[in-house]
Amino acid sequence: MNLLHHLVKRVAESPHTIAICERNAGRDRSISYQQLYAQICGVSRSLSESGLRKGNQVQLLLPVGIDLYVVLLGCLHAGLVPILLDPSAGVSRMRQCLKITEIMAFVGVPKAHLLRFIIPQLRNVRAFCPSPFFPFAKRLKFDGPLFDPSDVKVDAPALLTFTSGSTGQPKAAVRTHEFLLSQDAALRKAILLEKGEVDLITLPVFVLANLSAGATSVIADTPLALPGAPDHQSIKRQCDDWKVTRCSASPAFFEGLMHGDMPQLQKIFTGGAPVFPDLLNRIKTRLPLAQVTALYGSTEAEPIADLRWNDEFPQSLIGEELGLCAGIPVPEVKVKIIADQWGTSLGPWTENQFFAQQTPQGQAGEIVVTGKHVLSGYLGGRGDDETKIRIENQVWHRTGDAGFFDAVGRLWLLGRCSAKLPASDDFPIVYPLMIEAILRTIHSQHRAVAVEHGGKRTWVYEIGWPHSAVANASSALNQYGFTKAVSVSKIPLDQRHQAKVDYVSLHRMLQSH
Repeated sequence: MNLLHHLVKRVAESPHTIAICERNAGRDRSISYQQLYAQICGVSRSLSESGLRKGNQVQLLLPVGIDLYVVLLGCLHAGLVPILLDPSAGVSRMRQCLKITEIMAFVGVPKAHLLRFIIPQLRNVRAFCPSPFFPFAKRLKFDGPLFDPSDVKVDAPALLTFTSGSTGQPKAAVRTHEFLLSQDAALRKAILLEKGEVDLITLPVFVLANLSAGATSVIADTPLALPGAPDHQSIKRQCDDWKVTRCSASPAFFEGLMHGDMPQLQKIFTGGAPVFPDLLNRIKTRLPLAQVTALYGSTEAEPIADLRWNDEFPQSLIGEELGLCAGIPVPEVKVKIIADQWGTSLGPWTENQFFAQQTPQGQAGEIVVTGKHVLSGYLGGRGDDETKIRIENQVWHRTGDAGFFDAVGRLWLLGRCSAKLPASDDFPIVYPLMIEAILRTIHSQHRAVAVEHGGKRTWVYEIGWPHSAVANASSALNQYGFTKAVSVSKIPLDQRHQAKVDYVSLHRMLQSH
C-alpha cells in the first residue's frame, strides 16, 4: 500500500479543489488536486526513467512550497525514499547526516547544488533541478500522463529524516509506508481534520495530512525559520483571501501572532514545544469560538496525546508542582511511565520485568510509548540503545521526557529527563517544567527556566521581569532549594520551533556569570 493511494482518491472526488497555495516572488500561486497529481506523475516518471529503482534514496533540498511537495510525493509515487534535511543546521551537520545514508540522487534548487562541491556524498549521484537549466544537472519533468502509484510493501521505507539524541549525533528516522499511513490516520483524528477545510501551514509535515484528507494547505507567507516573528500583514491577507479556517503551529508562532490582529480561525492546534496554559487562555480569549488544542508528540511518535482547551480544565491545578498537562493519550498508542533511568540502556525485558519498572499513578518517571505510528528503530540501529526498549515482541520508544499520570488518566509533562535537577540531602529531584509552570503564573511575558549552575539550583530569567515579580519568584522557589537567580538578555531556544530551551547553549552562557 502506497501513501499516494489516499491522494488518488481525493483527485477522483475533488479534482478542481485547491490542494496547495503559496506566495512566491510577490505572486500567489496555487495548484488543484488534479494538477498536483499530474505533476507528481511527471516527476515519478522522470526519476524512474533516469534509472532510479524502488528503495533508492533521494536527497531533497528545496524550499517549502508547491515544488517541494510535488517532488516529495513524486518520489513516494515511484517507490523511492526521499531524504529531508534541515539546511539551517549547517553544512557540518549535513555532512554528518549524509555519511549514514546511501544516496542515489539529489534534487535541489540551483543554490543547493553548490553543496555538491563541498559535501562528498552529493558529488557522484544523479543530480536534478526543477529550474530550466543548471550545469551538470538534469531538469525534472513536471508533466506527463497520469498513472497509478508504484506498489510497495507496507514495511518498505518511505521517508527518511534526522533527529538527535542526548549524544548530539544524528540518527536517521526511517518511516515505512505503513508507519506513514498509521500516523496519517492518528493525526487526522487528533487535529479534527475534515475535507474542505483551509489550513494555514507553518509546520510543513501537516501538508501530507491535509492532502490525504482533501483539505487546502495555505503555506504561510512568513519566514518559516522564524516562527516567533510572523509577518502579520501577509498572514492576514492570506487568511482573508483564501478564507483560512484553521492553523497548526508552534507556540512561538501564536505568541507572535497575538501581537497583531488575529485571523478569525475556527481551529487552532499548537505543539512541538511546551505549551503553557496562559498561552492557551490568551488564544481562547482572542478567539472565544475557536477550538484550541495542545498536541504532544515527537519526531518518533506524533501524536502521543492532546489537550482540548476549555473552561472545564482544572485551573486550580496549574502551577502547583504539576508541570504541563498534555491531556489524554490518543487511542492509537500505549503510554507508560517507568522509573527514570535516562542515559542508561534498558532491556530486553519480559512483560513482568517491564511491569515492575512502571511507577504508581502520580509518581514521576520516563514517558515511554508504543504503537503503529511510533518509530521502532533507526537506520542501522544507530540510537536504538539510547531510546528503545524491547519488551518480548514489542518495541517501546523512550521519549526522553519525564511525566506522570493523574487520577483521571491525563498525562502531565515535567520536562526533559536530561535537564532534571538531582536530589540533595535537603531537597528531592526537581524537573524543569515543574518550576517553569510556577514561574509562568508569576510572570508570563518573559521566559524563565530552572537549571543547576555552579552546584546550586538556579532560576534564570530574561531581562524584562519586574523587580516585584523577581522577588515573588525567588520567595516561591525557596522551598524547592533555589538559592540563586540570574538574569540574561535572552534565553537561547531551539532553531526549529523557537520554543524549546537550548540547555547546552544556556549553560555555556551562564559560564560568564
